[in-house]
Amino acid sequence: MWQLAWLDVRWRIVLMAVANSALLLLFLDDAVPGDVWMRRLDALPLVFCMNAIVLAGAGIPTNVSQRPRAEPHASVLYILSLPISRRRLVLVREAVGLLATWLIVTITLLVVWSAAASLRSDLPVAHFAEYVLCVLAAAAVAFGVSAVLATVLDQLWQTYASLAVVAVVVKALPITRIWRHALRQDGAPWTVTVGLLVAVVIAAVLAAVSVRIVERKQF
Repeated sequence: MWQLAWLDVRWRIVLMAVANSALLLLFLDDAVPGDVWMRRLDALPLVFCMNAIVLAGAGIPTNVSQRPRAEPHASVLYILSLPISRRRLVLVREAVGLLATWLIVTITLLVVWSAAASLRSDLPVAHFAEYVLCVLAAAAVAFGVSAVLATVLDQLWQTYASLAVVAVVVKALPITRIWRHALRQDGAPWTVTVGLLVAVVIAAVLAAVSVRIVERKQF
């Protein structure tokens, strides 16, 4: 099952790695002060949320459709015929996609940290580590949104809807930008911790919802 999940997501990983590399080439070819890097780090989580949305996969189906609610593809019937519970099927796929998301995001941020001397001088290691954790938590929530929508929409529309939901929520609710406290180094010591806990709980709830929908769905 793990191998099947890997086969489903491997080319998405390549696509997101190439996209992030192109972004790094754009950012790292110029010498900018630390405050500019701070603004960039404030915007980058939206890019990483896009990574998460794409790497969330397509749920049970593996095909791309142009229609919001197409008939089940033959691959769906094959996957459901495997001797494995729907719960495990969904959780394994989501685990592979989420681990791939965290790996790509972490590597990208470590490259930024290593290459931007001005950023290292303005942002202590401890606060950068907090920032990375906050971004990973935010990406997990975006991943959960995409995973839930994958249970009711076909892959193409799942991506569109997930991007719209995440963009609207982040734009309309500044409180969702939990990484800002680490960047600004302000607020009470527990601010980042509370934000992380809330994000983890939301991500877990979204994962449970996606499993529940798949278990009850008639294909």
